Amino acid sequence: MPGASKDVRAALDRYKEAFDVLGAYVLDHGYTLRFAIEPKPNEPRGDILLPTAGHALAFINELEHPELVGINPEVGHEEMASLNYAHAISQALWHGKLFHIDLNGQNGPRYDQDLRFGAGNARGAFWVVDALEAGGYAGPVHFDYKPPRTEDDDGVWESAAACMRNYLILRDKVRAFRADPEVKAALAAARVGELAEPTLAAGETWADVAGFTPDIEGLAARGMAFERLDQLALEHLYGVR
Repeated sequence: MPGASKDVRAALDRYKEAFDVLGAYVLDHGYTLRFAIEPKPNEPRGDILLPTAGHALAFINELEHPELVGINPEVGHEEMASLNYAHAISQALWHGKLFHIDLNGQNGPRYDQDLRFGAGNARGAFWVVDALEAGGYAGPVHFDYKPPRTEDDDGVWESAAACMRNYLILRDKVRAFRADPEVKAALAAARVGELAEPTLAAGETWADVAGFTPDIEGLAARGMAFERLDQLALEHLYGVR
């Protein structure tokens, strides 16, 4: 649409107002309802406000009752924008805002395809399940997919069962990957656990590290075992171990 056809800031004001009114209504009536925004970049033409998980999370922070609002990210919608869906749900979990998920499949940054879960980006689906497992997500797992129009009723039910079966297959593969001694050794070599350690020690401030000089040559000489980790993940995903 033409750029002048919409005042985006005013539109966001009205969007916020709607959620504020809904939030007040829910609280005044003592309901336990929560709201989940489903980001999407386009449908398939045009630009949609709050196109990604990051946009939606930023918007929620401006609401009068942000505790009532989270997100419902979809695989295809994030991948339509060439984004990493596993990263999106991990950040949503970090914010405590992953209220619901829509799982499906997508082939690259094209129109919304709604393939069965596991189709299209199989590696991405593997890391999605891994992110949910690692993040302790305990909410609903929903499959937002569309069987081909050529399917009869039996084919529709087959595709529904396939989504659930693919999720369970990937869950088993993810758990086997995380339990594999070779993977644990590669994770240790990659120093993944060190990322969880704060840069500043207890009681330290920026002033305590302002004069720190890193060992550039030592940092350049050490490997991170990322290729090893990636290869082990592929072997577990495709069952070639």
